[in-house]
Amino acid sequence: MEDTFITILSVISGCYALAFVTIFMSGVVPQKWQNAQGLHIAALSMPLAFFAVSLLAAMPGLIILLIIIAATTKG
Repeated sequence: MEDTFITILSVISGCYALAFVTIFMSGVVPQKWQNAQGLHIAALSMPLAFFAVSLLAAMPGLIILLIIIAATTKG
């Protein structure tokens, strides 16, 4: 239980650190979005964005696998 809490806390802290560097230190985010609300939105949307990008990267391989399974299945 304690390890799970530490892991979750580490992931959230990492997301906030990455969002802070991206928003405030990169210099590419417009000044009007450089606030606490933008920081929270960026940090809390990172896990969802990571999952979406991972799913998009895996799609071609999954489609090829399904084609192979469909072609080799007797039925």
